[in-house]
Amino acid sequence: MAIRAVFRSKCRRAGLRAVCWRKAAGLVLFVAVWSQCVVVLGQVEPGEKDYRFRAGDAVHLSVPARPSLNGDLVIGKDGAVVLPLIGPVHVADLTLEEMHGRIYEALRDLYPSLQETDVSLEPVLSYVVYVTGAVMKPGRYAFSGPPRVWEAIRKAEGPTGEAVLDMVRIASAESDTSQSRIVDVLKALETGTVDQLPVLPKESTVVVPSFREAYVGSLGVNVIGAVMKPGYYRLQSEHRDVMSAVLLAGGASPRASLDNVKIFRAGKDGNVLEQSVNLNDYLKSGDPRSNPHLQAGDTVSVPEQSGVAFQLKNNSLGIVIGLIGTTISILILIQNYGR
Repeated sequence: MAIRAVFRSKCRRAGLRAVCWRKAAGLVLFVAVWSQCVVVLGQVEPGEKDYRFRAGDAVHLSVPARPSLNGDLVIGKDGAVVLPLIGPVHVADLTLEEMHGRIYEALRDLYPSLQETDVSLEPVLSYVVYVTGAVMKPGRYAFSGPPRVWEAIRKAEGPTGEAVLDMVRIASAESDTSQSRIVDVLKALETGTVDQLPVLPKESTVVVPSFREAYVGSLGVNVIGAVMKPGYYRLQSEHRDVMSAVLLAGGASPRASLDNVKIFRAGKDGNVLEQSVNLNDYLKSGDPRSNPHLQAGDTVSVPEQSGVAFQLKNNSLGIVIGLIGTTISILILIQNYGR
């Protein structure tokens, strides 16, 4: 209660109470997620000294004095690797150093002259995945075995403070379509079930969206028609209006007709409700009634102008009028969004 009182007092004096509370809520959420992540982040990753190998992992055996032994050894489901002329040797749940000793002992039974330094073992990091978006270090990462989603995010040094972990997108290079899969990593962290998250195929891409990026999910709106980047977008709590949705979609295209923008919304009875708004009125007057608020799941459709109207707009007079209108619109937007 004391912390809340301090926040309320400071925000009231600064005249920024709503802004302060939004920042405080974001900070609390970030700390809460990381309090659940800290134990998981302490886990050892493939390739590290204390990593214990499991089924599916691979190591490269090199014995210069016996070239016929050189090659990759894959740990089978039974936890063993198969050595030439020797057979299976159980190595699961061993570190690389422990595995080296186990394999050396097995080889020495057949080749007594071998010295321990004659045998070298290196993990095979053959599973490559890409991690991008709101992570600390986006890039290409290799694993000795197929990693799960959270392992890949940890490899990229974890999410940033703006990450939307409940909408992590996985795109597989093996897929013949452009569709991607959405995974709720936040829920897995909260419930301690990160070990049940999907295993990533080779060459797949993990995209961690931020609050400022477009995404595919139930909490956003769909913007279609005459905009620069049609798609699904997540609206911020302070900007849930039609104009914000259009701006998130890159703004209106040159052929857009803003005087008859449609909003489609699913009704409780299963019917689709339709509403028409004139964004030109909002741009000219700043009247909020011409820029209504949206709900999650809404679709905003921006129509195109007819061919004749488009040509008239693009003659010399239309260009001048357009520039003047754009300048006025920007000033109105700055004035309204700055309140």
